[in-house]
Amino acid sequence: MQSPSKTRLWIVLGIVSLGLLTAVTAHAARTIPVYIDTDPQGAVVYVDSEQSAPIGTTPLKRVRIARGNHTLIFKKDGYELGKLQVNIRRWKQRISFSLKARAKISVSPGNTGAQGASLKVDGKVVGQLPTQVEVQSGRHLIQVERKGYKPFSQWADLKGGQVMTLPVMLEEQAKPVGSVLVAGDIPGAPIYIDGDPQGVTPSVVDNLAEGAHILEIRPPDAEVFRQEIQVIAGKRITVNPKLQTKASKGGSLRIVANVSGAMIRVDGQDVGQAPANLDDLQPGEHIIEASASGYAPLQETVEVEAGKQKVLSLTLERGAAERSIVVNTDAEGAIVFVDGDKKGPPPVVVNNAEDGVHAILVRAPGYDAFKTTCEIGGSGANPCRIDAKLEPTGAPVRISGNVSGAEVLVDGEPRGTLPWEGKIAVGQHQLEVRAPGYASYAQTIDLEESQQARELSVNLIREATAEEQQAERDAVQDRRMRRSAVTHSAATLPVEMAAIDASIGWPYLGEVRVGVGIFSFLDAGFAIRSFGRLTDFEGRVKASYWITPMISVGGQARFGGGVGPSKQGRKVNSFFLNLEALGSLHLSELGAFTLWVAADMFTDRYDFTSSDDDILVNGGDVGRQNEIRMRLGGAMEFALTRHWNVWALVEGIVVDGDDRRIYGDLFGSGIDDFEVYMRLGGTYKF
Repeated sequence: MQSPSKTRLWIVLGIVSLGLLTAVTAHAARTIPVYIDTDPQGAVVYVDSEQSAPIGTTPLKRVRIARGNHTLIFKKDGYELGKLQVNIRRWKQRISFSLKARAKISVSPGNTGAQGASLKVDGKVVGQLPTQVEVQSGRHLIQVERKGYKPFSQWADLKGGQVMTLPVMLEEQAKPVGSVLVAGDIPGAPIYIDGDPQGVTPSVVDNLAEGAHILEIRPPDAEVFRQEIQVIAGKRITVNPKLQTKASKGGSLRIVANVSGAMIRVDGQDVGQAPANLDDLQPGEHIIEASASGYAPLQETVEVEAGKQKVLSLTLERGAAERSIVVNTDAEGAIVFVDGDKKGPPPVVVNNAEDGVHAILVRAPGYDAFKTTCEIGGSGANPCRIDAKLEPTGAPVRISGNVSGAEVLVDGEPRGTLPWEGKIAVGQHQLEVRAPGYASYAQTIDLEESQQARELSVNLIREATAEEQQAERDAVQDRRMRRSAVTHSAATLPVEMAAIDASIGWPYLGEVRVGVGIFSFLDAGFAIRSFGRLTDFEGRVKASYWITPMISVGGQARFGGGVGPSKQGRKVNSFFLNLEALGSLHLSELGAFTLWVAADMFTDRYDFTSSDDDILVNGGDVGRQNEIRMRLGGAMEFALTRHWNVWALVEGIVVDGDDRRIYGDLFGSGIDDFEVYMRLGGTYKF
């Protein structure tokens, strides 16, 4: 018989053990060990923010993350930044993520003009040619620029992992030029610009590079005139100096025009409105210019003779810029016809078009003829500009689908969005339809000339997001876990799963247990069992840890007490605390084999002999029986379905003190505590 002090010691030890178990489970509740992997491996993993410290590089094993919703961020050179929404809720939860390779743009110079040119992607400078840059999948604008050359730009739709090789040729820009009108009071004087002869006065010198130049006028009987001039691109400047020369008798000039009020300039100098009279003009050639609103500028050269009057009549025509027809198209080999007259390949400009409606026809091999009209004057546009969009010759095609606005591509070229209708050239083509969140649709179509539209219907299939794929994998794993769940193993029940055990055995004839999963690593429950002499009421808590997907270990605390029918006025009762260490081998979804070792501490009130319930031990002065025993057991459980299991267990006492009297001579066996116990039962899970 145990002393009272020893009894109190075991009770204290039991309370301390429960406290330690509670503290351990409370600490474990804050974080959960999970497995994280990527395809390919080697990605750095962050939780919730790229600014946080990384938790490691994939593959990660048993890395601990707080329970709840998180965003996992994956970074790896050569791959797009990956983000995955996860709900961390299961012990040793497995998380996988497929990284998407970044697309690459490799741009090289196709001529010397492009060598070293600046490369921009989506408006951002990324380097100089030749160079290669990694980008996210999707649509990107590629631009190549170099001073003095026409810029190059192109849109590109890139998929993950795609490498686009793009040679670029840059065309040198025409240098900006201007002109200068050189007059003076000595006609016929030689003109030199930067030392090069440029005719005689008066004269217009065109195509001068923008900037500073040295102008010289070298009359034969006067001093050389020298002046630095600043040429402005697209502008005309005038130089009309007074040159030293011998006195000469001038002539006169009368200028009339068909437009009253037309502005007149002589040798670059304004002389007023037409009609204009000029006296004492230097003999020789003079440049006359006339301009009026709504009319094309006019320039003529006139010869003035000494002592004579010259009459010049000018006829201005309505401005060519306001009465022109401009036709352009991007169809290769196109020819433009205006009013039936062949005008040649585009772009075509018809100046001084007559007022009225004009017929425009554009033909190109492989395309349907483009026909339209253009009105000049009246309410028509001046000038009349036409950008002819030629449709390929062939079959009309009408494409419909289940995703409105999806992008339609023919042979890789964007053609519009669903629903789409138009013509596609005769022959074989690759049709592709894309929409975000859906798997791309691709089909090879063979078209023949036809007047009837070819009807195509596209059914896009929605792609599961990475989060949805992960959720589906989690659901499958959860279903497997719930099917394979057993109640007597080291592993706990899945979260929110409940189970009821009913069994028969020895020494308790009947037992009912109820358990429920609380966390991925913790479950709890209670039990009632009886063999007539004693009915036990038990509470329990179990914590577990998975070493591998097939092996789990755990610890379980069982506590409670029991009562029995009074005998000869003496009460029968018991209190107990059992601490168990368990290890299980899980057979996939078939079940589990479990072994355990336990320390049982109990205190019984049973004052009778083990051979007879009616005989008091030592006259009833024995007091409570307090013992500690070591128990070894094993169980085999089979998961028949997702909801039903069957199981059997055997356990025995391997170290004890006195026999437990309350278990002795059960049912007239004449045997003290048998110390070998067994049960056979079934489980319903829900």
